[in-house]
Amino acid sequence: AAAASGAAFYLLERRSAQPLLDFTIFGNRWFSISIFCAFTSFVALSCSNIVLPFYLQNALAMSPGEAGAYLTIYPLVLALVAPLSGYASDRVGPEALTMAGLALTSLGLFLMSGLREDPSRWTLVLFIVVMSFGNGLFQSPNNSLVMSLLPAEKLGVGGSVNALVRNLGMTVGVALSTAILYGGMSAKLGRHVTSYVPGRNDAFFYGMRLAYVAAASVCLVGAAVTAVRLIWFRKKARGGA
Repeated sequence: AAAASGAAFYLLERRSAQPLLDFTIFGNRWFSISIFCAFTSFVALSCSNIVLPFYLQNALAMSPGEAGAYLTIYPLVLALVAPLSGYASDRVGPEALTMAGLALTSLGLFLMSGLREDPSRWTLVLFIVVMSFGNGLFQSPNNSLVMSLLPAEKLGVGGSVNALVRNLGMTVGVALSTAILYGGMSAKLGRHVTSYVPGRNDAFFYGMRLAYVAAASVCLVGAAVTAVRLIWFRKKARGGA
């Protein structure tokens, strides 16, 4: 039903004199690529946002307050890094920063996939910081790049599409992470489960590892795409010079 509705929406909007969503903006392939990269980052981080609380409270038996303290690391690092990355983007350009940001986010997610029952608390903090730092490094420059690729009269719809992709990425990330987490746990236990199983941390770690590796892989695809974008922009700059 969603696919049919989406197709009908596209056909109607293409014929409308005043469309709700102007699909012509996607004719700019670099805008579309930047939007895709934003999508991959939100899918990946949403996977972590869903799995990490289960890991902290169920697998590590933390209290809600202690788990909450670890969960605040991500927004704190993001709040510190994002303004700095935006400042740096204005001086050195956004392309290299977005690639580095997605690569670091992917590295952080791969590191998180290796966590088990008794990690060093500093190791846990470090892995979360790497993941958070990468996302902070990516977001501001990519948002700047998205808006710079559109003419002034399209900035409103471009910003709206960017917000839509953020929400869509988080939705897909939640669905992907829970499907992989519980699918992995079910495979390990040999029966269907849809929640944490007390006393079977081995099953949880198996599903968690799969979920984090999947999230890191999605983010790595985004990093590869940004690398192509970086190469193209540098070639264009040299050609212009």
